[in-house]
Amino acid sequence: ALYGGRPRLISGSAGVVVVPLAPLIAAHGAAYVAPCMLLVACIEALFSVLKLGRYVDIVSDSVLKGFLNGLGCLLLLSQTSLFTALCGTPLYHAVGVAAFTGAIVKLLPKATSSSPSPLVRD
Repeated sequence: ALYGGRPRLISGSAGVVVVPLAPLIAAHGAAYVAPCMLLVACIEALFSVLKLGRYVDIVSDSVLKGFLNGLGCLLLLSQTSLFTALCGTPLYHAVGVAAFTGAIVKLLPKATSSSPSPLVRD
């Protein structure tokens, strides 16, 4: 937020929501976002009431890592169009912010343990 954002920029936990939501919006329009989120909230509440969260342990680490890697690839592909559309100074600024963020995530844990790098990044 310090440097502003770009239209359609996905960050934080929104990435998990946007990947399956984007095709729905493309096919039916933005009017379906609120009902879709309400349905998801109801399903989540039902899972909570039925205490189905304990079955998450059945999902192996390999499956979880594969899902997160696939999600990361989809997010990367969705964001590359923003970078390829830029040229000149805006491109250099975007690459600079991305490099600075990457440096924080990689180097901050080596410098201090008082603040986790993902918290600083967000």
